[in-house]
Amino acid sequence: MAAETNFKKRLADPMGDYKYPDPKPFRDSIDNIVKQLSVLSEDERNTVLMKQMNMQMDTTKDGAMTHANMVSFPYSFPSPGNYRIWVQVKRNGQVLTAAFDKVVN
Repeated sequence: MAAETNFKKRLADPMGDYKYPDPKPFRDSIDNIVKQLSVLSEDERNTVLMKQMNMQMDTTKDGAMTHANMVSFPYSFPSPGNYRIWVQVKRNGQVLTAAFDKVVN
């Protein structure tokens, strides 16, 4: 929601006088998280990240981790209607793009 609010402020300022929020607090928090995750094994890192995202984690008989095939993120649509949501992820060095349609009542 913060991103949406800042975007609306930028759009409302055609002269380009919009002042961007200070990125330092965000940068510091990201650096701390990356530092904590960098000392973990891949399996430990995945477990921590999946728990933070409230994603279901299962382990197969051979110990491999699996998870439900879903991604969620909080968003509030501004009004009822048809929406197309674009998602872009990088997997194994390849950028994948997908579109999902959502009808909001």
